[in-house]
Amino acid sequence: MDYSYAQFKIDMEQIIPILEREDYQYICGVARGGLIPATILSYRLNKPLITFKWSLRDHKHCTIDANTQHILTHSKCLIVEDIIDSGDTLNGIEQFMDVERDEFPDVFALFFNNAQERRIKFYCREINRDINKDWINFWWEK
Repeated sequence: MDYSYAQFKIDMEQIIPILEREDYQYICGVARGGLIPATILSYRLNKPLITFKWSLRDHKHCTIDANTQHILTHSKCLIVEDIIDSGDTLNGIEQFMDVERDEFPDVFALFFNNAQERRIKFYCREINRDINKDWINFWWEK
């Protein structure tokens, strides 16, 4: 399934007014997929962008320095991803941060797989991976 720049732009224009009401202190982009939407949100919401790497696809590892971990656990942050597919990335970040689920920052994703147990506060498009297993081809990956 192709996800074009035009679709991305429409989705971002719809979510930005909703996110503006939340008054986040930081936008936190998860490398790699979350960096494009996080950068756009950082500019549009006029909030600082912090980034970190948590990868299950390329290599299973996390790169979060002490300052970023402090920001994530002590500030009102929005974690941004391209897709919440299995929920494993968020579960791993939560374990790394050593926080309870109700203390975990809000999350925004362009795509949210509702067939997994992890729930997030904001998303643009809902999919069900039990029904549709098509890979999402994001415009920035082409």
